[in-house]
Amino acid sequence: MVAKMEDQKTIDIKVIFGLTLIHFIGDFYSSFINPLLPVFVEKYSLTLAQVGLIVGINRFLSFIVQPSVGYLADRYRTRFFVLGGPLLAIVFIPLVGIAPCFLVLLLVISIGSIGSSMFHPSVAGMISAYSGRNFGFSMSIFNMGGTFAFGVGPLFITYLVSRQPCNVVKNMIYFLHNQPGRIGYEEIHCDAYQR
Repeated sequence: MVAKMEDQKTIDIKVIFGLTLIHFIGDFYSSFINPLLPVFVEKYSLTLAQVGLIVGINRFLSFIVQPSVGYLADRYRTRFFVLGGPLLAIVFIPLVGIAPCFLVLLLVISIGSIGSSMFHPSVAGMISAYSGRNFGFSMSIFNMGGTFAFGVGPLFITYLVSRQPCNVVKNMIYFLHNQPGRIGYEEIHCDAYQR
């Protein structure tokens, strides 16, 4: 009994770090949308109302889904939300670079935003189970992961777009997988960018 009570008092650093990393990854991809708005305006000849719709849908779906996901996560105790949410953001948000039209752009942003929304309640709820007596500290580390992601994500995506603005997805593939035998920057072409 005493050992069990001691376990509840100590923080599980590995789990807190893992949950913070999940938070970072999900918010990292979510932070790509706003810096890319000028690219969307140019690529799709968007009106101010359409830009407002993109931003509104992105923010609305990033938050409005959270209460229902939190309810389901409490009710069914599933880890699907913890991994499935970031996976949706990781898969769909980069697809904005190859969306053929405005409606497809809205669709991939919507699905990515729902993914971002899915993991927040589940992961935040898990912090208390692994933080022991250090709930405030653990929650601050968890929150720092998301805040840091929203700080470096825009820098990352604008760097990629500035290298070759026409295809964000190919630039991400290059940046993340530039190893021998994989796609190289010289293989990425964009007729619109070449002078």
